[in-house]
Order: sequence, then structure tokens, then C-alpha cells
Amino acid sequence: KCPVATTIKTGWPWKEEIDFPDGSTRLLSSHPVKDDNGKLTGIIEVELDITLRKDAERALEMSQQRSLALIDAIPDFMFIFNNAGILIDYHPADNFDITNDIKNPEGKHLSEVIPEDLSRMVLKSNEYLMNIGDKKTFEFISESRPDVFLECRIIKIESNENVCIVRNISNQKIREQDILYKSFHDSLTGLYN
Repeated sequence: KCPVATTIKTGWPWKEEIDFPDGSTRLLSSHPVKDDNGKLTGIIEVELDITLRKDAERALEMSQQRSLALIDAIPDFMFIFNNAGILIDYHPADNFDITNDIKNPEGKHLSEVIPEDLSRMVLKSNEYLMNIGDKKTFEFISESRPDVFLECRIIKIESNENVCIVRNISNQKIREQDILYKSFHDSLTGLYN
């Protein structure tokens, strides 16, 4: 795998990334030098040490794989949207679906993708997020699904991008209502204490 030999053989420029025994990675390239008749008269060879770039690319790939593994492990519905309410990306929830039945939701307005009343609450809450890292959390019961309790957490991740994590807290709310009922009612008669 010698770029110079390849250029001599083909007459064309050639590039090759080569890993060396010392752990470095270098980009070797050769360029033909031709006379006015097109005859090969020489070759210019350039060698660049690209070890740092390759290490950075590998580190970035590993970081992306870790991030994707974390996202896949989270059972909540997550989506990224811009300040205009346009959906950039989303990750569906494992145990509940609050999205409208829409294909290819990226690029659509939130009101087209999630229930409109939830969309309004998300966008209203987003108005309070001024700086990267700001968070806003609220609980929500949809008009269309009054049996489903949701907790929404919005975090500003860029000046024009936000992530919203939606968690189904219905079981927790049912337990809370049961405890509240039992605290005010006699367990034997069901009457107020």
C-alpha cells in the first residue's frame, strides 16, 4: 500500500491512511508531476500526521455510542424542538404513546405531533427558559386522555434548542389519590373521619 507506487502504476493521485507500529496514523498522498506531453516526470509525496484527529474521531464515536445507549435505556418519551416549536428529533417511550399518529414527525410543529393542549403547555413553559441549562418541570393531564398523568421536564440545551422529557406518572398519581382518600375516610365504613 504505497501511494507513490500506486501513482507510478496508474498515473493518478493517490491517498492512503496508514497506521504505523508506533501507534500513529498518517495520511500519505502522492501527486503526479507531468510534462506538457502528459508524461510522468516526478511525484510529489506528502505525509501528514493525523493521529490526533483520528483519536478525536474515535473518542467522539465512543461518546455518541454512550449517549445513544443512555437514551435507549430511558423509558420516557423525549423530543428536541426549537423555539418556534418545530420538532427536530424524538425518542418514543417504551410504555406509552402520546404522539398523534403521524409519519416522519421531524420538521413538523409540536401541535401536529403531540396533543395540542400539551404542545401549548410545552411552548408556554419554554418561554421561561432564558439560558442554556435552565429547566422547567410541570405535571399535565391531557383533555383527550384524563386518565393519563404526565410529568414534563424541559431543558434548554442550545440558544434555539430544547429537550423535553415526558414521563408517565399515572401509577404514582393513583397511589397518591388512594393514600389521600384513606387518610380522610374510615377504612371500615368509608365515611369521613
